[in-house]
Amino acid sequence: MGFLQKLAGIFSPRQKPAGRYHEFTVRCQRCGELISGRADLHNELSVDYSEDGKGENYYVRKVLMGEGHCFQRIEVELFFDKNRLLTDKEITGGQFVED
Repeated sequence: MGFLQKLAGIFSPRQKPAGRYHEFTVRCQRCGELISGRADLHNELSVDYSEDGKGENYYVRKVLMGEGHCFQRIEVELFFDKNRLLTDKEITGGQFVED
Protein backbone atom coordinates (compact mmCIF):
# COMPACT_ATOMS: atom_id res chain seq x y z
CA MET A 1 0.00 0.00 0.00
CA GLY A 2 1.40 3.35 -0.98
CA PHE A 3 1.96 6.29 1.29
CA LEU A 4 -0.92 8.29 -0.22
CA GLN A 5 -3.37 5.41 0.22
CA LYS A 6 -2.40 5.09 3.88
CA LEU A 7 -2.79 8.82 4.35
CA ALA A 8 -6.20 8.77 2.65
CA GLY A 9 -7.25 5.87 4.90
CA ILE A 10 -6.54 7.94 7.99
CA PHE A 11 -8.77 10.81 6.93
CA SER A 12 -11.58 8.90 5.23
CA PRO A 13 -14.73 8.16 7.23
CA ARG A 14 -14.73 4.67 8.64
CA GLN A 15 -17.61 2.26 8.42
CA LYS A 16 -18.83 0.94 11.74
CA PRO A 17 -18.53 -2.84 11.95
CA ALA A 18 -21.82 -4.69 11.61
CA GLY A 19 -23.00 -6.16 14.87
CA ARG A 20 -20.72 -4.08 17.04
CA TYR A 21 -23.42 -1.66 18.21
CA HIS A 22 -26.92 -2.05 19.56
CA GLU A 23 -28.81 1.01 18.32
CA PHE A 24 -32.09 2.21 19.78
CA THR A 25 -34.44 5.19 19.70
CA VAL A 26 -36.38 6.67 22.60
CA ARG A 27 -39.08 9.32 22.89
CA CYS A 28 -38.91 11.85 25.73
CA GLN A 29 -42.05 11.63 27.86
CA ARG A 30 -41.94 15.35 28.62
CA CYS A 31 -41.45 16.95 25.17
CA GLY A 32 -41.80 14.06 22.71
CA GLU A 33 -38.37 14.50 21.12
CA LEU A 34 -36.91 11.42 19.45
CA ILE A 35 -33.40 10.64 20.66
CA SER A 36 -31.10 8.01 19.18
CA GLY A 37 -28.62 6.06 21.25
CA ARG A 38 -26.29 3.13 20.85
CA ALA A 39 -24.32 0.76 23.01
CA ASP A 40 -20.91 -0.51 21.93
CA LEU A 41 -21.14 -4.25 22.50
CA HIS A 42 -17.35 -4.62 22.69
CA ASN A 43 -16.42 -1.79 25.04
CA GLU A 44 -19.36 -0.51 27.06
CA LEU A 45 -20.92 -3.64 28.52
CA SER A 46 -20.38 -4.56 32.15
CA VAL A 47 -20.53 -8.11 33.40
CA ASP A 48 -23.76 -8.75 35.28
CA TYR A 49 -22.79 -11.41 37.81
CA SER A 50 -25.38 -14.01 38.68
CA GLU A 51 -26.00 -15.23 42.21
CA ASP A 52 -23.53 -18.10 41.82
CA GLY A 53 -20.72 -15.72 40.80
CA LYS A 54 -20.47 -16.68 37.16
CA GLY A 55 -20.41 -13.73 34.80
CA GLU A 56 -22.65 -14.96 32.02
CA ASN A 57 -24.71 -11.85 31.26
CA TYR A 58 -23.98 -8.23 30.38
CA TYR A 59 -25.50 -4.90 31.31
CA VAL A 60 -25.22 -1.29 30.16
CA ARG A 61 -26.79 1.89 31.50
CA LYS A 62 -27.12 4.98 29.32
CA VAL A 63 -28.39 8.43 30.22
CA LEU A 64 -29.64 10.36 27.20
CA MET A 65 -30.61 14.00 26.83
CA GLY A 66 -32.08 15.62 23.74
CA GLU A 67 -30.94 18.71 21.91
CA GLY A 68 -34.20 20.62 22.42
CA HIS A 69 -35.13 22.91 25.27
CA CYS A 70 -36.45 20.20 27.57
CA PHE A 71 -33.21 18.83 29.08
CA GLN A 72 -35.09 15.83 30.52
CA ARG A 73 -32.69 12.99 31.29
CA ILE A 74 -33.76 9.58 30.01
CA GLU A 75 -32.18 6.57 31.68
CA VAL A 76 -31.95 3.38 29.61
CA GLU A 77 -30.84 0.01 30.97
CA LEU A 78 -30.10 -2.80 28.52
CA PHE A 79 -29.48 -6.42 29.47
CA PHE A 80 -27.67 -8.89 27.19
CA ASP A 81 -26.96 -12.61 27.32
CA LYS A 82 -23.51 -14.19 27.05
CA ASN A 83 -23.69 -13.88 23.24
CA ARG A 84 -24.40 -10.15 23.56
CA LEU A 85 -28.00 -10.49 22.37
CA LEU A 86 -30.58 -8.20 23.96
CA THR A 87 -32.72 -10.00 26.53
CA ASP A 88 -34.43 -7.14 28.41
CA LYS A 89 -34.61 -3.35 28.48
CA GLU A 90 -35.92 -0.75 30.91
CA ILE A 91 -36.40 3.00 30.59
CA THR A 92 -37.12 5.90 32.92
CA GLY A 93 -38.24 9.30 31.62
CA GLY A 94 -39.30 8.11 28.16
CA GLN A 95 -40.42 5.22 26.05
CA PHE A 96 -38.74 3.03 23.47
CA VAL A 97 -39.60 3.62 19.81
CA GLU A 98 -39.70 0.37 17.88
CA ASP A 99 -38.31 0.49 14.34
